[in-house]
Amino acid sequence: MNNGISTLGEFFSSLKGFRTLVKVDNPVIPVMLTLNHIIPKFGRDEIILVFLTRKDRRLFKIIREQFGIECDIEIREIFVHKDRDVVPSKIVLEKLRRLINEKGDKIMVIFGFPTFVFFYGQEGVMNLSILFDLIPDDVTLINFCLIDIADQATTTYQKSLYDVLVSIKRVEEHPDRYVFEVEHSALQQLTNKIGYMITEGFLIKEFTIKSREEYI
Repeated sequence: MNNGISTLGEFFSSLKGFRTLVKVDNPVIPVMLTLNHIIPKFGRDEIILVFLTRKDRRLFKIIREQFGIECDIEIREIFVHKDRDVVPSKIVLEKLRRLINEKGDKIMVIFGFPTFVFFYGQEGVMNLSILFDLIPDDVTLINFCLIDIADQATTTYQKSLYDVLVSIKRVEEHPDRYVFEVEHSALQQLTNKIGYMITEGFLIKEFTIKSREEYI
Protein backbone atom coordinates (compact mmCIF):
# COMPACT_ATOMS: atom_id res chain seq x y z
CA MET A 1 0.00 0.00 0.00
CA ASN A 2 1.58 3.31 -1.07
CA ASN A 3 -0.70 5.76 0.76
CA GLY A 4 -1.16 7.75 -2.44
CA ILE A 5 2.52 8.72 -2.82
CA SER A 6 3.85 7.24 -6.06
CA THR A 7 5.12 10.20 -8.12
CA LEU A 8 7.53 13.07 -7.52
CA GLY A 9 4.63 15.53 -7.75
CA GLU A 10 2.76 13.70 -4.98
CA PHE A 11 5.94 13.50 -2.93
CA PHE A 12 6.61 17.25 -3.08
CA SER A 13 2.93 18.04 -2.43
CA SER A 14 3.18 16.08 0.82
CA LEU A 15 6.06 18.31 2.00
CA LYS A 16 4.04 21.51 2.27
CA GLY A 17 4.27 22.89 5.80
CA PHE A 18 7.31 20.76 6.65
CA ARG A 19 11.12 20.97 6.65
CA THR A 20 12.91 18.67 4.22
CA LEU A 21 16.56 17.91 3.47
CA VAL A 22 17.36 16.23 0.15
CA LYS A 23 20.89 14.75 0.02
CA VAL A 24 22.35 14.11 -3.44
CA ASP A 25 25.63 12.92 -4.96
CA ASN A 26 25.18 14.98 -8.13
CA PRO A 27 24.88 18.80 -7.80
CA VAL A 28 22.75 18.97 -10.95
CA ILE A 29 19.92 16.90 -9.40
CA PRO A 30 18.53 19.76 -7.21
CA VAL A 31 18.18 21.98 -10.29
CA MET A 32 16.54 19.16 -12.26
CA LEU A 33 14.06 18.48 -9.45
CA THR A 34 13.23 22.17 -9.11
CA LEU A 35 12.73 22.82 -12.83
CA ASN A 36 11.05 19.49 -13.68
CA HIS A 37 8.83 19.01 -10.64
CA ILE A 38 8.84 21.59 -7.81
CA ILE A 39 8.06 24.69 -9.89
CA PRO A 40 5.47 22.94 -12.13
CA LYS A 41 3.78 21.40 -9.06
CA PHE A 42 3.45 24.52 -6.92
CA GLY A 43 3.53 27.31 -9.50
CA ARG A 44 5.78 30.32 -9.75
CA ASP A 45 3.76 32.44 -7.31
CA GLU A 46 4.23 30.00 -4.42
CA ILE A 47 8.01 29.57 -4.54
CA ILE A 48 11.08 31.56 -3.57
CA LEU A 49 14.49 30.33 -4.68
CA VAL A 50 17.21 31.15 -2.13
CA PHE A 51 20.85 31.01 -3.24
CA LEU A 52 23.70 30.89 -0.73
CA THR A 53 26.51 31.05 -3.33
CA ARG A 54 27.08 32.60 -6.74
CA LYS A 55 28.20 29.27 -8.20
CA ASP A 56 24.84 27.67 -7.34
CA ARG A 57 23.05 30.66 -8.85
CA ARG A 58 25.19 30.29 -11.99
CA LEU A 59 24.57 26.52 -12.29
CA PHE A 60 20.82 27.08 -12.00
CA LYS A 61 20.98 29.79 -14.69
CA ILE A 62 22.99 27.61 -17.09
CA ILE A 63 20.59 24.66 -16.84
CA ARG A 64 17.46 26.83 -16.89
CA GLU A 65 18.58 28.60 -20.07
CA GLN A 66 19.14 25.25 -21.80
CA PHE A 67 15.51 24.38 -20.98
CA GLY A 68 14.40 27.80 -22.25
CA ILE A 69 12.48 28.45 -19.03
CA GLU A 70 11.77 32.09 -18.21
CA CYS A 71 13.00 33.07 -14.75
CA ASP A 72 9.96 34.88 -13.38
CA ILE A 73 10.31 33.15 -10.01
CA GLU A 74 11.22 35.28 -7.01
CA ILE A 75 14.92 34.87 -6.23
CA ARG A 76 16.81 35.96 -3.11
CA GLU A 77 20.57 35.86 -2.68
CA ILE A 78 22.01 35.41 0.82
CA PHE A 79 25.63 34.65 0.01
CA VAL A 80 27.88 32.94 2.56
CA HIS A 81 30.87 34.83 1.24
CA LYS A 82 31.27 38.34 -0.09
CA ASP A 83 34.26 39.11 -2.28
CA ARG A 84 36.98 37.04 -0.57
CA ASP A 85 35.58 37.10 2.94
CA VAL A 86 33.39 34.43 4.54
CA VAL A 87 30.31 35.97 6.15
CA PRO A 88 29.71 34.75 9.75
CA SER A 89 27.06 32.02 9.81
CA LYS A 90 24.91 33.96 12.28
CA ILE A 91 24.63 36.85 9.80
CA VAL A 92 23.70 34.52 6.93
CA LEU A 93 21.05 32.82 9.05
CA GLU A 94 19.69 36.11 10.39
CA LYS A 95 19.11 37.24 6.80
CA LEU A 96 17.37 33.93 6.12
CA ARG A 97 15.24 34.32 9.26
CA ARG A 98 14.10 37.78 8.15
CA LEU A 99 13.23 36.43 4.70
CA ILE A 100 11.20 33.59 6.23
CA ASN A 101 9.35 35.99 8.52
CA GLU A 102 8.63 38.25 5.54
CA LYS A 103 7.62 35.49 3.10
CA GLY A 104 6.64 32.66 5.44
CA ASP A 105 3.66 31.65 3.32
CA LYS A 106 5.97 30.78 0.40
CA ILE A 107 7.84 27.55 -0.27
CA MET A 108 11.56 28.20 0.32
CA VAL A 109 13.82 26.16 -1.98
CA ILE A 110 17.41 26.63 -0.79
CA PHE A 111 20.52 26.07 -2.92
CA GLY A 112 24.09 26.19 -1.63
CA PHE A 113 23.76 24.37 1.68
CA PRO A 114 26.81 22.16 0.92
CA THR A 115 28.96 25.30 0.94
CA PHE A 116 27.32 26.42 4.19
CA VAL A 117 28.15 23.10 5.87
CA PHE A 118 31.68 23.03 4.39
CA PHE A 119 32.50 26.55 5.63
CA TYR A 120 30.81 26.46 9.03
CA GLY A 121 30.66 22.78 10.02
CA GLN A 122 29.05 21.87 13.34
CA GLU A 123 28.86 25.49 14.49
CA GLY A 124 26.84 26.44 11.41
CA VAL A 125 24.45 23.52 11.85
CA MET A 126 24.03 24.42 15.53
CA ASN A 127 23.13 27.99 14.54
CA LEU A 128 20.73 26.55 11.94
CA SER A 129 19.08 24.61 14.77
CA ILE A 130 18.55 27.88 16.65
CA LEU A 131 17.03 29.42 13.50
CA PHE A 132 14.62 26.49 13.16
CA ASP A 133 13.45 27.12 16.73
CA LEU A 134 12.70 30.76 15.88
CA ILE A 135 10.67 30.36 12.68
CA PRO A 136 6.98 29.37 12.45
CA ASP A 137 6.17 25.65 12.54
CA ASP A 138 4.30 25.62 9.22
CA VAL A 139 7.05 27.15 7.05
CA THR A 140 7.92 24.96 4.04
CA LEU A 141 11.67 24.49 3.55
CA ILE A 142 13.26 22.30 0.88
CA ASN A 143 17.01 22.23 1.42
CA PHE A 144 19.58 20.45 -0.75
CA CYS A 145 22.93 19.08 0.44
CA LEU A 146 25.69 16.84 -0.92
CA ILE A 147 26.08 13.38 0.56
CA ASP A 148 29.17 13.06 2.82
CA ILE A 149 29.89 16.82 2.83
CA ALA A 150 29.77 16.83 6.65
CA ASP A 151 31.47 14.78 9.34
CA GLN A 152 29.50 11.95 10.93
CA ALA A 153 28.49 13.92 14.04
CA THR A 154 27.13 16.83 11.97
CA THR A 155 25.36 14.45 9.59
CA THR A 156 23.70 12.64 12.49
CA TYR A 157 22.65 15.89 14.17
CA GLN A 158 21.10 17.20 10.94
CA LYS A 159 18.51 14.43 11.12
CA SER A 160 16.99 16.05 14.20
CA LEU A 161 16.42 19.33 12.34
CA TYR A 162 14.22 18.05 9.51
CA ASP A 163 10.81 16.42 9.31
CA VAL A 164 11.83 14.50 6.19
CA LEU A 165 15.31 13.43 5.06
CA VAL A 166 15.78 11.96 1.58
CA SER A 167 18.84 10.66 -0.27
CA ILE A 168 19.18 10.40 -4.05
CA LYS A 169 22.19 8.32 -5.12
CA ARG A 170 23.41 7.36 -8.56
CA VAL A 171 23.51 3.64 -9.39
CA GLU A 172 27.14 2.88 -10.24
CA GLU A 173 26.38 0.43 -13.05
CA HIS A 174 23.81 2.79 -14.63
CA PRO A 175 24.84 6.49 -14.58
CA ASP A 176 21.37 7.59 -15.72
CA ARG A 177 19.61 5.84 -12.81
CA TYR A 178 19.25 6.96 -9.21
CA VAL A 179 17.96 5.36 -6.02
CA PHE A 180 15.54 7.63 -4.12
CA GLU A 181 15.23 6.73 -0.43
CA VAL A 182 13.38 8.32 2.48
CA GLU A 183 15.94 7.84 5.26
CA HIS A 184 13.92 9.54 7.98
CA SER A 185 10.36 10.85 8.11
CA ALA A 186 8.05 12.23 10.76
CA LEU A 187 5.23 11.84 8.20
CA GLN A 188 3.68 8.38 8.25
CA GLN A 189 2.81 8.40 4.54
CA LEU A 190 6.51 8.78 3.65
CA THR A 191 7.96 6.24 6.08
CA ASN A 192 10.00 3.44 4.45
CA LYS A 193 9.59 4.80 0.92
CA ILE A 194 12.10 3.92 -1.77
CA GLY A 195 12.07 4.64 -5.48
CA TYR A 196 14.01 4.70 -8.73
CA MET A 197 14.61 7.69 -10.95
CA ILE A 198 15.77 7.56 -14.58
CA THR A 199 17.25 10.66 -16.19
CA GLU A 200 17.77 11.67 -19.80
CA GLY A 201 20.10 14.62 -20.10
CA PHE A 202 18.71 17.24 -17.71
CA LEU A 203 15.24 15.68 -17.68
CA ILE A 204 13.88 13.26 -15.12
CA LYS A 205 12.32 10.82 -17.56
CA GLU A 206 10.80 8.26 -15.22
CA PHE A 207 10.16 7.89 -11.50
CA THR A 208 8.53 5.27 -9.31
CA ILE A 209 8.22 5.24 -5.53
CA LYS A 210 6.87 2.42 -3.39
CA SER A 211 7.00 1.20 0.16
CA ARG A 212 10.10 -0.81 1.00
CA GLU A 213 7.93 -3.92 1.49
CA GLU A 214 6.69 -3.72 -2.12
CA TYR A 215 10.26 -4.08 -3.41
CA ILE A 216 10.98 -7.11 -1.24
